Amino acid sequence: RAVLERLDADLAAVLDDMADLFGPAAAVVSPNVLAEAFQKSGGSRERLVQAAEQYAQHAAYGLPKVWYEAITEAATLRAAELPAALQRADERVNAFDKGGGWRRAVGAVVPGVGRRAQEDKERRVRAEYARVAESYVIAPVRDVVSAYSASRAALAEI
Repeated sequence: RAVLERLDADLAAVLDDMADLFGPAAAVVSPNVLAEAFQKSGGSRERLVQAAEQYAQHAAYGLPKVWYEAITEAATLRAAELPAALQRADERVNAFDKGGGWRRAVGAVVPGVGRRAQEDKERRVRAEYARVAESYVIAPVRDVVSAYSASRAALAEI
């Protein structure tokens, strides 16, 4: 009888510990939020890190502390590389516009053409920044969130 009581106590302690590791389902956060924050950062490393941390905070909202920390670490792991990656994204957009002097000339004469060209460039910038956000922040966060979800599902089956 004493053995069973001890076993019950041990099992209760393990279940309490596991409850600290698993909570509600992870939140879904739009990647556009991060890409927009990158655009507004002006290339500032501090603002880029802040944007990545905010994305992580939203993705980890309501999760246990250990998972929150893992998601934040995943989001900021490559933060030092972000300014250079965004610079390369800008260079790709600008390379597309090289030789577009005739577009600027026509845009100066015909206002609609210039406005459309500017909108196209802004769309390309957003797309390139979204690619950087996906590679450097979103994919690593998604990997941790997937691990959390798989662990949570496995625990539910016990």
